[in-house]
Amino acid sequence: MLTLIATYDNSRYLVNSLGEKILTVPKFDVEMRNITLGCTVIMGRETFEKQTSLLNHRNYIVLSTNKDYHVSNPKVKVMHSPEEIIQYLEDTDVKHAYVVGGAKTFSSFTKYATRFICCHIHSNMQGHEKFPLLRKKDFNVEVTASKQYYDINGTKRSYTWHKETFFRRDESKIIDMRRSKVPLVLSLDNQNKK
Repeated sequence: MLTLIATYDNSRYLVNSLGEKILTVPKFDVEMRNITLGCTVIMGRETFEKQTSLLNHRNYIVLSTNKDYHVSNPKVKVMHSPEEIIQYLEDTDVKHAYVVGGAKTFSSFTKYATRFICCHIHSNMQGHEKFPLLRKKDFNVEVTASKQYYDINGTKRSYTWHKETFFRRDESKIIDMRRSKVPLVLSLDNQNKK
């Protein structure tokens, strides 16, 4: 299953005017660290280069169009197109992969993803890169109750946020990332007829 993980505001901005993540919500980030444990994490080159360190017990794939781009860390593979990454995931039988940014990488993988886990900040912040628009009619959506977060490091403000999880309804895309023979998730519609 391919999942996109993002944090955005009411306008779907991912990145602030300084080129940083719109806001870091520790409770959401801890939950996402737990679900990516033992899985493959995919990110664009710019997002990768902003990482101060990599989390243990994960494999990383960096998407870069630069054919000469290399990373010396053995936990990191560099690939040059979304199709190459999808083929690699299928060939190596990866069960769960997570795309964590940036905006161009999200856009490249939106058509392949079956699930989107988003931290929606209830605020209009100034930004310049947006998360792709998801048409709610194409998804089953689970929304958690709103929570409060006080940003002690940055804005010194209190924010309300909630987690939205989108599951793709289109069964041709639920089958798997490249529509091959192996199902990755079951249909989420009520099919429990007796």
